[in-house]
Amino acid sequence: MENCNGNIYNLQLSQYAFYVEYILNIPCAGLWLCHIDRDFILNQYGMPRRFPDGLYHVKQNPEPKTTFYKMKYLRDEICAILKDRYLEVQAGAPVKSLFNEED
Repeated sequence: MENCNGNIYNLQLSQYAFYVEYILNIPCAGLWLCHIDRDFILNQYGMPRRFPDGLYHVKQNPEPKTTFYKMKYLRDEICAILKDRYLEVQAGAPVKSLFNEED
């Protein structure tokens, strides 16, 4: 699976759908992703410009656009990820720390 935003969002959405199926016993009827695009000030390359304050500024009168994407339910992939994590925990693998702790 390619490492790109679309696949990351698809996995995240599929994981939520899996949890709803597993916990609430409600089958997934389909997944949709809504992308809300804002009218940012662009740089010379046509990409949103990052300003000295570290932020991306929106134009004075932005026109938000929404685009809907039908996403594939990646149930098998989510089950494989969860199974792999389960086996890791059962094997006693150390859990990775969120902090960079030095010995």
